[in-house]
Amino acid sequence: MTVDEIVKLMIFGSLSISVLGISIQLMRILGGFADMLGDLRTTVKNFGTLSTQLVEDYKLIGNALRSIAGGLSNFNEKVIQPMTRVGNMVGGFWGKNKDK
Repeated sequence: MTVDEIVKLMIFGSLSISVLGISIQLMRILGGFADMLGDLRTTVKNFGTLSTQLVEDYKLIGNALRSIAGGLSNFNEKVIQPMTRVGNMVGGFWGKNKDK
């Protein structure tokens, strides 16, 4: 073997080891990327669950507000108007007593 052949073998060996090292680093990067994708998938799943719960809470609060608004809209008819009538009747009696 000549010196040129030995140098060529050493260069080939060092290039092979370099390519192997680069391949190992790429595998680590891809593994980390796969872990990040798994975490992202979990995050998106949790966000979907959270948004579903928020929609359910929104519906519950909306129904509660509608029932409160319905009760308040009937408040005038069911409470204030009868109280006004009673007040007018009582005021009519008091007004008659003052005249006498």
